Order: sequence, then structure tokens, then C-alpha cells
Amino acid sequence: MGSLWDEGVSSGELAPPVTHAAAFADSPEFELVGLCESDPERRAAASRARGVPAFESARELLAQAKPEVVALATPTAVRAEVLAQLVESGCRVVICEKPLADDLSQARAVRELFARPGAPRLIVNYSRRWAHGFAEVRERLRPGALGPAQSLTGVYGKGLLNCASHHVDVAQWFLGAPVAARSLGYRVDEGACVDRSLDAEVRFAGGELLRLVASDHRRFTIFEMDLLAGSGRARFSDGGHRLEEWLVADDGVYAGYRVLGGGAARSSGLREALRSMIAEAARIARDPSIVPSCGIEDGFTALAAIEAIRESEARGGGWVEIEKSLGGSK
Repeated sequence: MGSLWDEGVSSGELAPPVTHAAAFADSPEFELVGLCESDPERRAAASRARGVPAFESARELLAQAKPEVVALATPTAVRAEVLAQLVESGCRVVICEKPLADDLSQARAVRELFARPGAPRLIVNYSRRWAHGFAEVRERLRPGALGPAQSLTGVYGKGLLNCASHHVDVAQWFLGAPVAARSLGYRVDEGACVDRSLDAEVRFAGGELLRLVASDHRRFTIFEMDLLAGSGRARFSDGGHRLEEWLVADDGVYAGYRVLGGGAARSSGLREALRSMIAEAARIARDPSIVPSCGIEDGFTALAAIEAIRESEARGGGWVEIEKSLGGSK
């Protein structure tokens, strides 16, 4: 089983796979049955590269290839429209790239569609949910290990919706649902970019804060996340691929002081996340009672937090309550 709506086929791929098409082709549980690309030259190149039919539209792909699992990586502006087609298609599982939609009104409509009897299960690809290093840090946020969490800081660029929402999703996975958000007033000048990058804060029910620090993506790409907890610190860098951890220890110089002991660095497992997510899609296709690691309500809440930040910016600052989801993944 398997199919694809992808943005194209990259060349020179190394294992593990880095595109949806490569991940399906790499999996022993899937047969790649079709691709979809609106540009004629890219469509022909994708078909040759993968050795499968490539279609101009989602409707053609769904009608002729009849996929059981579909990966959706369209531009965000048309995502809700294609998701509606997928609900009617008879496929079992949809893997939707983040963000879930352009805005909350579209996301509410998508949620209603996927609540229908017989609708496919929806996975939202906030990829760090499938990286073992992120999962291990989440598990260690408890007494006796790193936890409890005190604060999170995320450095990002290239837009609140497309990139900062990754930080929001990791934070809600670690801390629970966010309750309010606010813009801090600093906005990166990114010209005519619609998805603006802002400094912001997101507050969680336990009082913890996620601080979002914006950068200009035209200078360089960055994803870093720093977690301060009661008994240590964890930092993700190198796009989220590198994990460093420190635990509190006695200061070797000044008696009575406690400091962060020597840190250890390792891979976060993010490079394997796409492969792990595809394997989960296969399990859900066989057993739809399985709860996705990141589902529609998780995607909805991440989007709701971004909408609250944007509303705060429009108001000139101040806390804005975040619309509640119906309950996300555990």
C-alpha cells in the first residue's frame, strides 16, 4: 500500500530517506503506486526517478492509483481542499505535512471532515515526535531525572506557521496543552514574506513558558531548543539532530553551589524520524484503533497557538487565550 502527493524528488539521497517518496519506496510494508505533481517537467522527472505513474491532480491519482495511504505535502494554501478529497477517497491513512491548514477556520473544517464515520486516520508530520532523542527527554521530565520542566527556549526562522509551530508542538508534547500566547513586539524584517517571524511566548497550564526567538532565514537556517528543568538541561541543536544533556552536580570550586555538570552530546534520532513515521502509518492502516503519535488535535493546537500569537501582535501585544483542542495524542 502507499501513494504520494509530494513536492518533488530529490537527487543523491542517502539512507535513511529524506523525502516521502523515498520513505515509501524504502519501506518493506509499502508499494509506491503513484506520485502527483502539477508541473509537467517535474512530474515527468518524478515518474522516471521512481518508476511509477505521476498524475497532474490529486483527483486523478486517487481515482486511478487507488492508494491506501497518502502523504500530502502540498503548499499550505491548498492543503484543506486536498484533505477534503482524501476523506472521500476511501484511503485508510493520510500523512499531512505541517501545518494542518493556513488558519483555524480551515483547520476546524478539516477536523469536522475527519470526524465523519469511515474517514481515514490523520497523521500530522511534526517530525520530532518520531525522533527517539526527543521522546527520551520527554520521558525524563520527571523527578529523579531531568524534570520537572521550568522553561523552553526555541530559536527559529522562516515563519511562525511553518517553523515556529514545530517548537510549539514539541512544547505541548512535553508539557501538555498551551493556554495562552503573546507577541513580544520584535518582528524580523523578511520583506514581503506572508508568514512572519516574531519573538513570542507561549504559556502552559503549569506556568511553564516557551520563549520563541525569531531569526532571519535569509541569513541562515536554524532550529534550536533549550530546555531548563529542575535537575538538568537538554539542548537540541544542528536543526534538532544533536542532543546535549547536563545534570545538576556539586560545584568543584565553590562549596555549597550546584552547577550543571559536564554535558554529553549524541544524535537525537531525527534523521530516522521519517522512516519511523512511515512505519507507524503502516501499523495504523492495519489497526485504525492505534492513536497517531501526532494527530489532528495536536496539529490543531499548534496552529491555535500560532493564531493567538498573531492576534496578540495585531492588538499590540498582551496575552491571548488559545483555542482548546478536543484532546491530542498521549
